[in-house]
Amino acid sequence: MVQSEEYIAKQKAIAKSRLVIARKWVLIVLTYYVARAAFIIFPLFNEETTRQQVFEIIQFFMGICISCAIGLTFYNPSRLELIKYVLFF
Repeated sequence: MVQSEEYIAKQKAIAKSRLVIARKWVLIVLTYYVARAAFIIFPLFNEETTRQQVFEIIQFFMGICISCAIGLTFYNPSRLELIKYVLFF
């Protein structure tokens, strides 16, 4: 089945708009977790077990990686596909 050029262009536009919406939601969730880490998790950091501290540090570095990926999608819109991989974190 051969699809018309209009249909393909429309599907690409829909996919791009969905990725832009996903980027906005990732920003909202990331903002929540940054605020939560700053005001709740890190002030109680010394009172937790070593295992819990390691997990929190890993999550912190994952947040940095996600922030970098989101920054790349803003400065280079052709990399909007990175949002698909960010959603797995």
